[in-house]
Amino acid sequence: MPLVSICIPAYNHTHYLQCTLQSIFSQSFTDFEVVITDDSPSAIVKELVDSFQPDSRIRYYKNEVTLGSPENWNQCISKATGEYIKIMHHDDWFSTVDSLKLFVDAIEDFQTSFVFSNANVVFANSEKNGFHFPGESNLQKLAKSPEVLFLGNFIGAPSMTLYRKNTNLKFDKKLKWLVDVDFYISYLLKKNGFYHINENLMTIVTDADHTVTSISYNNAATEIFENFYLYHKLYPRLSVSEKFNFAVFLLHLIHRFKVSNIKEIRTAGYQGKIPFAFKLLLSLKKIKASFKNLTSSS
Repeated sequence: MPLVSICIPAYNHTHYLQCTLQSIFSQSFTDFEVVITDDSPSAIVKELVDSFQPDSRIRYYKNEVTLGSPENWNQCISKATGEYIKIMHHDDWFSTVDSLKLFVDAIEDFQTSFVFSNANVVFANSEKNGFHFPGESNLQKLAKSPEVLFLGNFIGAPSMTLYRKNTNLKFDKKLKWLVDVDFYISYLLKKNGFYHINENLMTIVTDADHTVTSISYNNAATEIFENFYLYHKLYPRLSVSEKFNFAVFLLHLIHRFKVSNIKEIRTAGYQGKIPFAFKLLLSLKKIKASFKNLTSSS
């Protein structure tokens, strides 16, 4: 069995996928398999993959029905046989020929289950380039409480991670926008410990029209539903301060979408339980606003 399973849940777009595959087969570390689950309605991905054959490390699967994200991620991982899982989306690639080696060295040298690196960021619709990396204070917070990722995903895209497969965790099919955040929190709570590689081992594409991030950002139905869904999911294991800090975060979120009450939250698409801490802060905010109006009119 290979040590690393590089899992590529592919869908339609081959412009970057060719670069992804080229970067994989240029790696100095070679003990890996490439598992591709193709969710495309056409043969475009298959034709590209065939151009890299007959490399025996490629295992290609065509989904009989379109699974969508993140079910295609789970499908791809389920086919993996390696000890370590390296998800690579079809528009991300290794930054250097030693990237995979450095991922493997880190997870083995530091005897941990989860590692992640920095990344170069390419903006698809502009000439800008950037970097993604966590601050030292964020890493300290993550070590104390993985739930802090609810306030912002400073780990980054799944392509920036490598983790041990010996867990039954799956990506939550109810999520798209926060699916990676939910998985990271669940994994780190179950498998204590992580290591951050302070090097730009990956290059990721952002701002592309086809990405889930671009489709979901500033979409009230997606952002409100997923944030409240995840808040409710995390709520039982949060500290009191976290419950209220996260509730403040949600108040800012609904304010951005000009939503001001629970009825409007329901209209936006979230039908689940509203935790007490959020209800309390929302009530206090209304009382404060009423008092302010009263004093200003008197």
